[in-house]
Amino acid sequence: MKLKLKEIKHKPNIDRFVIESVDLSLYIAFVQINGEEHLIADNTGKPLKTTNLLSMQRQIKQFGQVEAVLRQRSAYEHLPATVLCRAAGALPFRLQSSPQLQAPLGAFAAQRPQ
Repeated sequence: MKLKLKEIKHKPNIDRFVIESVDLSLYIAFVQINGEEHLIADNTGKPLKTTNLLSMQRQIKQFGQVEAVLRQRSAYEHLPATVLCRAAGALPFRLQSSPQLQAPLGAFAAQRPQ
């Protein structure tokens, strides 16, 4: 399911944001609410995407102090997980059952709008 930025502002139970690197310099974002992951769309309904990580972090900073992680998927299943993680410079990490890693980005310190 897709949620627009303006709809997310009214959701009280945001678990975390997931910023996914889908290409060399293309990022999309997801929000987890009550354990369910939703693609974040801009206010016109198109998937929210940026060409660098800092731009995406600025987009989700408006939602206050919420955990955020960077998710990197790899098409190279034959590479050992430790090689992928070291190459990405992302430790600590958590590997899923698929060839991906998630690195914590911390929580954003902005005040959530009331």
